[in-house]
Amino acid sequence: MPLTSRCPRKRRHRNSREPRLRSWREGSRLSHIEAGADYATRTAETIAAGAELQTASDSELPLVLTPAEGRAIADRWLSEAMVSGETVRFALPPSLGHLGPGDVVELGDGASLARRWRIDRIERASTLNVEAVRVEPGVYRPTQGSDEDVSQRAFVPPVPVWPVFLDLPLMRGDEEPHAPHLAVAATPWPGSVAV
Repeated sequence: MPLTSRCPRKRRHRNSREPRLRSWREGSRLSHIEAGADYATRTAETIAAGAELQTASDSELPLVLTPAEGRAIADRWLSEAMVSGETVRFALPPSLGHLGPGDVVELGDGASLARRWRIDRIERASTLNVEAVRVEPGVYRPTQGSDEDVSQRAFVPPVPVWPVFLDLPLMRGDEEPHAPHLAVAATPWPGSVAV
């Protein structure tokens, strides 16, 4: 809902982008379960443009995602953190009492482009005192990404092994006389066999 510059009675704008970015350290990491392969844990990482990654915000989701989906979520979280660093407080007349938390309004002074703000808090008194954070619709649009090829491990089915008990004489002399010797064979060989 666009609001003209005459509606807000008081307006105080605070750019808190620097503290917010310091907490995110210009990076975001998302761990998820990789779809289409062997369902291993995969991490998608994104870095703000022009930033050197020192530390990043780490999150884990118990969801099966493709690598492109994981990267898109990490990109969106970083973009939201960067954009929502700007907050504004203003007062509205009681005639705009239909507005509530979650509503998006546009504020502009006419000379510059209007920006969108999501209302986070309203205090209802003689005027509506509003606290809002900046939002951009482009953050929520899907990105064009291509899935990289996912390689799957070759499936090795469990195969039965053929055990053969060996009747051998005591070789070293210190073996247990009743302990058997066992040989196993299988095609294809499974690697290790539990006896």
